[in-house]
Amino acid sequence: MRLFVHVSQSAPFMLNIEQEASIEQLNDLAMEAYCSLYDHNPWILKLNRVCSFKGGDVLLVYDKQSVKKTADEVFDISAQERLSLHEEPEPTSTNPVVGSKPGDKNAQPVVRYGTLNRVIIEMTSPHNNDYMWKAFIHTFRQFTTPDILIHKLLERYDVCEPEGLLPCDRPRFLLQERVIIQVKVCRVLVAYLEKYRYEVRDQLDYLRTFVQENVIRDGHYGAAEELRKAIDGPTETPQFVSKGFSKGLALSDAIYKQFWEHSPLVIAEQLTRVDAEIYNQLSPLDFIGCKWNKKKHLVPCLVEHIEFFEKISNFVTYSILKAPDIKARKNVMTNAIQVMSHLHELNNFNGLSAFAFAFSNPPVNRLTKTYVELKESLQEEHRNYSQLMSPLSNYKNYRVALEGVSPNDHCVPFISPFLRDLTFIEDGNGKFNDGLINLFRAMLQYNAIGLLLKFQKPNLYSHIQENHEVMVDIDRHEMAEAEEFFQLSFRIQPRQ
Repeated sequence: MRLFVHVSQSAPFMLNIEQEASIEQLNDLAMEAYCSLYDHNPWILKLNRVCSFKGGDVLLVYDKQSVKKTADEVFDISAQERLSLHEEPEPTSTNPVVGSKPGDKNAQPVVRYGTLNRVIIEMTSPHNNDYMWKAFIHTFRQFTTPDILIHKLLERYDVCEPEGLLPCDRPRFLLQERVIIQVKVCRVLVAYLEKYRYEVRDQLDYLRTFVQENVIRDGHYGAAEELRKAIDGPTETPQFVSKGFSKGLALSDAIYKQFWEHSPLVIAEQLTRVDAEIYNQLSPLDFIGCKWNKKKHLVPCLVEHIEFFEKISNFVTYSILKAPDIKARKNVMTNAIQVMSHLHELNNFNGLSAFAFAFSNPPVNRLTKTYVELKESLQEEHRNYSQLMSPLSNYKNYRVALEGVSPNDHCVPFISPFLRDLTFIEDGNGKFNDGLINLFRAMLQYNAIGLLLKFQKPNLYSHIQENHEVMVDIDRHEMAEAEEFFQLSFRIQPRQ
């Protein structure tokens, strides 16, 4: 049976239950799953409604009531920003809060919560790996500003001797620990500037002076050279280059027929070329704050990526339903499945999912009289791709397949499941917890974004040459509504 769980103000989720269970047991399973998804949440859940369906499936609906925050839960970022990093109190049992790395309990423990200064100190510590700072430089804007980050890192570079340091330990401190911290700070600065230099263009002259008067003075010549290169790069804010898809025109049936006369390989390559050009422009910042739902104008690249998926799926659905007879419809389905095969070979999961979604669209899915006319081998191939991109178990099959693709290979991932993950993360994990930065939330975000963007590269599918004739028909396609799809579907195969 399947257990559907809907919590107010949160994204719904589903659990597969292998054996019969009482409502009390299902409630316990739902609560356990909810807590595992949301590491920290200031909410009390109340079971509001239980719905049972034919076949044994159950829906549990919960209300979520806020717990009034206490004074110590209010995060005063300005006070932490003003406090010098050198004045930060010594670590305690509550600052920082250390725990296992998200998704890997066997890895080196990481800081989950901490004050701003404590997070900066710990992520540049000689005793911690690079994971924390890599997560932080992509996600810190929900906690503080780029200017403050630069200021804190430069403070961290100026390593003070610990109180009570014995004279015999001073050489080891100066030659080992101090050097490691300073070089690590330089590495963090280089990584940040290479990606987000435009955010701190007003501080670049100050950073040049810092390199000359501090980094070179301390003998870190390699780090100084890397920093200079990072500082002197382009400072323009990245501009999204839109593919400029039109809103669509009413096309003749002949146009749709003409499109499917192209080779399935050529169609798959052209779809992949466009998918890759948009995907390559996505930024980690596009995925912070669920802006694709709330502030679409701030993430035009991500919105176009989503809309291109929808346009492809809509085009395929319409092509099948507009075919004049069963023979023509069979040919469109055959060509579409062959395109899916090539998309799979190209590792274009976004395009593959768009085609799979078109076939699973109820107006198309119900056309059983046409589907059975397809060759058995094509039906089997279609079933395999549908299972691969199935949303069951939170897209388990697709996630496993994506993990098997090397970052060195060409690939365009299907991003929808990860947008859902990010929504869960932000819904269930506040930015701050008991006056501390919730770095665990940042690391969860970083993990999801890293899986999404790990295939970006300058030469992504650069071997595919543009074929304008293929894409012009999709560009001109006018998005059809579900009502029109059903009307066409019932005309083809009336209700029984």
